[in-house]
Amino acid sequence: MTVLLRRPAEADWERWRDLRLRMLADTPQAFAERLETARGHDEAEWRFRCRRTWEPGSFTVVAEDAASGEWVGTMGAFTDPRQGLFLVSVYVDPGHRGNGLADRLLAEVMRWARTRPGADGMVLHVHEENPRAQAFYRRWGFEDTGVRVPYVLDRTQRELEMRVAFTEPGLELEDVLDAARQIEGVAHRTPVLTSRRLDAHAGSQVFCKAENFQRVGAFKFRGAYNVVSRLSPAELERGVLAYSSGNHAQAVALSAAMVGTRSVIVMPADTPAVKVEATRGYGAEVVTYDRYTQDRVGLGNAMAAERGMTIVPPYEHHGVMAGQGTAVLELLEETGAVDTLLVPVGGGGLIAGSSTVARALHPRTRVVGVEPEAGDDTLRSLRAGRRVRIEVPRTIADGQAAEVPGELTFAVNSRRVDDVVLVSDAELRAALLYAFDVLKVVLEPSGACALAAVLFGRGFERGERVGLVLSGGNVGSARFRELTAPGQDVAAF
Repeated sequence: MTVLLRRPAEADWERWRDLRLRMLADTPQAFAERLETARGHDEAEWRFRCRRTWEPGSFTVVAEDAASGEWVGTMGAFTDPRQGLFLVSVYVDPGHRGNGLADRLLAEVMRWARTRPGADGMVLHVHEENPRAQAFYRRWGFEDTGVRVPYVLDRTQRELEMRVAFTEPGLELEDVLDAARQIEGVAHRTPVLTSRRLDAHAGSQVFCKAENFQRVGAFKFRGAYNVVSRLSPAELERGVLAYSSGNHAQAVALSAAMVGTRSVIVMPADTPAVKVEATRGYGAEVVTYDRYTQDRVGLGNAMAAERGMTIVPPYEHHGVMAGQGTAVLELLEETGAVDTLLVPVGGGGLIAGSSTVARALHPRTRVVGVEPEAGDDTLRSLRAGRRVRIEVPRTIADGQAAEVPGELTFAVNSRRVDDVVLVSDAELRAALLYAFDVLKVVLEPSGACALAAVLFGRGFERGERVGLVLSGGNVGSARFRELTAPGQDVAAF
């Protein structure tokens, strides 16, 4: 079953009332209101309660069953003058428990809470005799403060206080602005493409940041050059090493050549030939490995230690994330605010930099990641509230074949990314053809991921201004023909 998350409006007062009455009937000890009291409220009171969820310092999200339209869960938070942010109204309908909906609701509230000025944590009260709820909150980092308070409806019972501390994600707008200054005049300022046909199909105004026109044919050059160009003379003397499925490999190899150092690139043996050849063409030594049986990080670390080289990770580096964020910085400088920003997600570096920019410049912009269906590690991780490892994805989007989000990138994305949507390989093929036929550009499958989301109506609402990143175009003619040949599974839209 499909469940959507949204915020309630005043016009939703009847569904809000019905959900609240079910909550009080189902778990009477969990809320500071009696069922008989709530039944006595009139329309004006319920409308007021819906409006109140939008007051400054308050946030409420509801879960809506897409098939029935029924509200099946809710969670909220407000700012208490004495205790700061306070988590309240936590509820999931019994028929929807056990499928991660509570995690999705809490993730949404936590993302809002972490953006509040000066917020350093959040507090909640939970009934002393509800160990299941306490265990759920502990999984999200809440700890028992030792404080006990009487339950407001029966002072003979007690609730315990739990609190989670917020830590800083470690990447801010100034980091991206600094990266923009570092790469200025070296990285290309890529065009923003628009199409009346695409707008008509999407029912929205769509702005496509064409990073396939970037150096090495992908956004990766931004982060790589931001890091490599800052290395010390001693580090440059020893050289750099990177592990990558292709685009980061080329980016590091070119950056190394531009600053006069040598590079070693550890690449999967099944990397498209055009990417391997381009990497060697920039002067790099290429070492291959089997992505399904070997650990590229362990292999790369051992080789770097042996040769004394500096590792430039594909996403687990604040300088890399900051550099990648300059693409969306340029996009928003050109377009102004957008309602929704769609960004491809692999290891999470591009969307970490992008969400940092969007949150700082236009806080109302929704940041939505797009992953291939087989590589949904970030979606699973955001829902679980922790990094989740999956099997090595088998997808045509080789640049997004990550097994687990990066630790540093997830620290940013868990706070600043609103949602993640998925696209199939068949939908990626359709996006490749659409880009070729309509936008007149050649994209690789990963580069077409956000475009596929727009074509198939995911992650945004019609009528919005939508920004997206076309992240790369490194695909050879033979591979492009193979991907789009007659008989291949191409989704219709």
